[in-house]
Amino acid sequence: MKRIAVVMAKSAEASQVLTALSAEAARAAFKQIMSGMWARTTTYGRQALWARFTTWAHREHLVLGQEAACLFVAATAVSTQSMLQYAKTLAAIFLRLDWPRGMLLTLCAALRAAGPAP
Repeated sequence: MKRIAVVMAKSAEASQVLTALSAEAARAAFKQIMSGMWARTTTYGRQALWARFTTWAHREHLVLGQEAACLFVAATAVSTQSMLQYAKTLAAIFLRLDWPRGMLLTLCAALRAAGPAP
């Protein structure tokens, strides 16, 4: 129970801090906050996608949030199923950060309805 309280405190702390950070600082904060929450391979995969997302958002001068995440997923030149995986991964990260993720969930539903890429 104590570990859950620590994780929740880290998530609440992250939602207040990460929105104003540079790409490099956001990656470092994400790494610190998320360490120990998921299996090592899951963490590495999510860190890689998070790094791509934050770099892209800062390059495009967008505020980190669900709108930027949806644009990032749409801007990637990958298959529909890969876009769905990116959206699901970002939604999981947003859930841990206690950030709004309704648009990402809607995007996931739309990508599932689109079916597999031709």
